[in-house]
Amino acid sequence: TFRLEKRLILDKAEQGKYTNASLGILKLYVSTIKKIITFKGRANRSEVWLFMTVNWFISIVLKSLSFTSPALDFNNNIFLSLLFSILLSFIGFSLWVRRFHDFNKSGLYSLFPLIIMLISLPLMIIFIGAIPFIIASITSFIWFLFYLFKKGTSGENKYGPAPKTKKSVVVFNWILSLALIPIVCLFLIASLKTKTTDFITPE
Repeated sequence: TFRLEKRLILDKAEQGKYTNASLGILKLYVSTIKKIITFKGRANRSEVWLFMTVNWFISIVLKSLSFTSPALDFNNNIFLSLLFSILLSFIGFSLWVRRFHDFNKSGLYSLFPLIIMLISLPLMIIFIGAIPFIIASITSFIWFLFYLFKKGTSGENKYGPAPKTKKSVVVFNWILSLALIPIVCLFLIASLKTKTTDFITPE
């Protein structure tokens, strides 16, 4: 009986590693980063969306700082830019593996966009154009968007218990997402104006 009770306690502790019910906004974001090489458990919509929106917000802040001083432009430092990209790629991959676990699917499903991108490369050479790559990019975007908003399986599945998130995290996700929409639009307009000016202005 004692061993059984001990096993149940350990099982609950193990499950606690993969649930987010007690984590706030900052702790959940940090927890996602710490799981850079963790492919066990599940990730719900809130965890993925929080990670994406916070990263977009950080990118916008860094880009805004680069406008004030070129020395603060993160893209000018190739090493840091490459390191940051690799780090985000590893975290993103482990996060999407756990996201597909939430649908009771293999994490290999997260490789689908990469596969169609690789298929599009020889097609670009054959058809001599960027249309295959554009189609692959749009397909990948729709693929990720679908699984980003789709609800995972209810209850426990073969990858673990269903992740739970605080309501404050869900509300924060919506507020930050809505706030980012006009900011991203302004950045796109500013970038287009800059490119147009550079194109028109003679050397």
